[in-house]
Amino acid sequence: MSIWILVQKFVIPLPISKIIDEFDKRNFKDYKIVMQEDIIFKITQDGFDTFIDNIKVVEYPKVLWCRVDNIRCDFQITLLRYFESMGIRIVNSIDSILKTTNKIWHFIELAKHNIPIPTTFSYCDNLIKKYEDPENTLVYPIISKSVRGCRGDKVFTIQNKFIHEELLGVLDHKVPYLYQEYIKESHGRDLRIIVVNKIPIITILRQSTDGSVRANIAKGGTSTTVTGVYPKAEILASKIAQILDIDICGVDLLFKGENEFVCCEVNNCPSIKRDIYDGIIEKPICDFLLQLI
Repeated sequence: MSIWILVQKFVIPLPISKIIDEFDKRNFKDYKIVMQEDIIFKITQDGFDTFIDNIKVVEYPKVLWCRVDNIRCDFQITLLRYFESMGIRIVNSIDSILKTTNKIWHFIELAKHNIPIPTTFSYCDNLIKKYEDPENTLVYPIISKSVRGCRGDKVFTIQNKFIHEELLGVLDHKVPYLYQEYIKESHGRDLRIIVVNKIPIITILRQSTDGSVRANIAKGGTSTTVTGVYPKAEILASKIAQILDIDICGVDLLFKGENEFVCCEVNNCPSIKRDIYDGIIEKPICDFLLQLI
């Protein structure tokens, strides 16, 4: 077996159906869709055994492509480390998945390379007091978001200190949030650039339809293909993918000024099922996966 595609049990077939169609066009049959919930492995001093649906695996893949979002260290990362220990090539790499699962972690990495990002504060219990210090002030409105999340979930616009105090009273303090400067020029719009093997494949302009700061398609935003219209953004997306050493990702960029961009976040499991991507990203993804075997 050459390629396994790791998915969540109740999320198939849409997220990978177009990739499977592309494999079929090439008459490539040496792949297997594996549901993470069906895998059990055993570790002994003599080695490893893996079972899928209680059937022992006798042939392992050369490549495992992880198509699971909201990665958890104690579940998916453990599973990926297990397969990596066998010499299986993991797409994306565990290190790049970890960096991009937590927004703060990849901002730290990008800042080390002088990539433009919004001014960002980490979470702390006395944040209101910190904001009263002129040296540590983001001007309201500010953006608050969970350090983990996708599809625009757990993202808030905080208009003033009073709303901020109320919000702190309802947030789950066990879940860290970050705080970012609000970039007016990008209110309700951003760019999603799909990057495969460090090469920008398609650029989508996403725009909110309800006045929200969030432009995510999952939140009702519209999408327009603008590949080639913003070459500076595409160069930046490629550079970000190189810094994070990530194979397949969605880079979200905010507009800041005339033809200037800052990195909003990087998604290690971007949606590839939407019609706007049809026929554009399947081929480069399949080309990349096949070259690894």
